[in-house]
Amino acid sequence: MQPHNESSNNDKANYDKSNRNGSYYYDLHTHIIPGVDDGSDSLEESLEMIRQMREQGVLNIVATPHYPDGQSEKINDAFILLKEKVNELYPDMKLYLGNEILNEDQTINRPILGEIVFHDETKLSLLNSITHKNVDEEILSRIDQFGKEEPEGLLVIESALLVGAGYEKRFDQLWYIYTREEVRYERLKASRGYSDEKIKQMIEKQQKEEEFKSMASNIIDNSGNLEDTKAQIIKILG
Repeated sequence: MQPHNESSNNDKANYDKSNRNGSYYYDLHTHIIPGVDDGSDSLEESLEMIRQMREQGVLNIVATPHYPDGQSEKINDAFILLKEKVNELYPDMKLYLGNEILNEDQTINRPILGEIVFHDETKLSLLNSITHKNVDEEILSRIDQFGKEEPEGLLVIESALLVGAGYEKRFDQLWYIYTREEVRYERLKASRGYSDEKIKQMIEKQQKEEEFKSMASNIIDNSGNLEDTKAQIIKILG
């Protein structure tokens, strides 16, 4: 491929045409960092790939190179060079350095993902901006579908971010199930192997307990054993 060294009027026309509704896109899985894996072989090829993505309305690109042992420094250096060049050519585009954090069954390795985003506010905000809107839309769609199929049925939604998501008013009741902080530390260390530092970072980034309690119609203390929690639920349900 030949390099595209500057944004031409034709590029802008194509871009504007593909985005006449004002929307733009994220590409979340790309091998555009040159010379580090089985993707792009050169800086020129990477820039041509990016030019084509921009024409299609992609303004945010997450580079997801393979990370073989001992290659992190090489990957970081190549990414910095590519990002600097893209900033010169296309100031409206954003490049992020990601990693392939999938398990062998293609599911997300959540502990690794958490290790990345809970150490970087920018990456956490980016992740939330990508996922939350889609999750909210899917939940609302399922609620509407259930209401049509089972108008007298009982629907239970479990979510860590129900309050403040904008759709909690759709529910007749909002239950807040909490655990004392010292118990949360014990359970997270035992079940996931998290360090005290990581748990502290996670808790600090979550909504405050008072926010949930102020919105809740029922509050359940899950700090004890399973039978204690069941007893509280049975009491509420009558």
